[in-house]
Amino acid sequence: MHVLLRISLLISLVPVAFELVGCGAGETPPVATPTPVVIVQTVEVPVKVESTRIVEQQVIVTATPSPPTPCHARTLSETNEIVIGALAPLSGRSATGGLPMQAGITIAVDKLNSEGGIQGKPVRIVTYDTASNPEIGAQRASQLITQDCAVGVIGIYDSDVAQTVKEVLHTQKIPGIFVDTYHDEITASLYPEVFRIAPGMTMFAQMAGKWLHAVGDYNGDGQISAVIVAEDSPYGIKQTEQTVQGLVDQGIQHSELLVDLPTNDFSSVIARIVDMDVIPDAILIRVSGESGLLLQQQLLQNGVGPKKETLIVASQSALDDKLFWQIMGEDGLSTVVLRVGPWSGTISEEGKRFVERYGQFNPQWPTNAAFGGYDAVRLLGDAILRSTTLQGEDLVIALENTEIMLASGRYNFPVRQSNPPEQNTPTYLWHQWQNVPLLFLQYTEINQPSSAMAVIWPDEYRTSEGPIVIPTQ
Repeated sequence: MHVLLRISLLISLVPVAFELVGCGAGETPPVATPTPVVIVQTVEVPVKVESTRIVEQQVIVTATPSPPTPCHARTLSETNEIVIGALAPLSGRSATGGLPMQAGITIAVDKLNSEGGIQGKPVRIVTYDTASNPEIGAQRASQLITQDCAVGVIGIYDSDVAQTVKEVLHTQKIPGIFVDTYHDEITASLYPEVFRIAPGMTMFAQMAGKWLHAVGDYNGDGQISAVIVAEDSPYGIKQTEQTVQGLVDQGIQHSELLVDLPTNDFSSVIARIVDMDVIPDAILIRVSGESGLLLQQQLLQNGVGPKKETLIVASQSALDDKLFWQIMGEDGLSTVVLRVGPWSGTISEEGKRFVERYGQFNPQWPTNAAFGGYDAVRLLGDAILRSTTLQGEDLVIALENTEIMLASGRYNFPVRQSNPPEQNTPTYLWHQWQNVPLLFLQYTEINQPSSAMAVIWPDEYRTSEGPIVIPTQ
């Protein structure tokens, strides 16, 4: 049976070098009769063109997929090209994270091939859209390995998708590099095939406690205390629980407040903070997007902030400096911002080159997912170059022995098969890159661009004299 599929392709200005296979939204649904069915679907396909236009294309799609092509090549000498599989949410709830990741992957492949590929063999990326759906992610991972002959899989943005994809990788014994998935369980399974270059959730959650411990008693009341304000969602609750554990580990007193989104009125939460017996040394805002900025604005308007002996730690939304200063005005001075991923004051030389290339089609500073997409390609390419064969088990060993400086920093995986986790080593550190840039930045001048912010923590990245800067007015 054949189904006539009409696809409207939106061609944009973003250059890409990958093959987008399928439509990223699952299989064509069966029909009750052999009568042809017309399906109209709009898909964004970034290619290098001069202007945006709509192209109508008719494609005949068979209901029964072709049998998979055997993947025979064992060594570089036996293959004409190297196929790397990529999985990213190019549609769905996480597309804003998947598209920058896709851009980073594209830039890395362009760079590899412009340098002659890997031992003269060109690299081809086959990218599938997971649509942030765990079932689709698993299906696409299997297709990449069994039909597209990918030697490894990179990408993944959503942790629930990562959980299903890792099972496919483990079954097929093909290595995967997870770019922006945080849940500890992803690597804690100790699967040889699973590597992660994003921070584990525990690593992320411990940031606040370690930084506040370094700052000390900011308001001089004899104790260190913090208030966490988070969105009332499964993610917000999980993040709060783990942040609390990080504060407890450092002996810091804490309170937690949850807010229901969407809302623009945070008066009830602010009233509870104002009524507290102890003035907190810091308020940790775990509300993302513009809602988090509005919460901070209302805190400042009610006298809660650095001028009243309480530091405010904003989410990464505050790195949009134009929007930040527009909302906060001069009261935004001294705001601390959490950043996951490299920043202008900490970046490697290769990272600077990547940022320059990324800026040719996106003026914003690359997200951690964009950096990760770029580095994941480079990591797998380096492992292929050093591996004895293209077989999964040998590529895993090569990845375990990684020691290379890339855009985000120097990569290695110290907890591995030759150095498994011991009694005092958390299992989530298995195949975990442990030097992810987890930064606290601070606005130290009014209307300061975020690119010029001081890096105040941790010590190895710090560009200021201490873990907090007291601006001179």
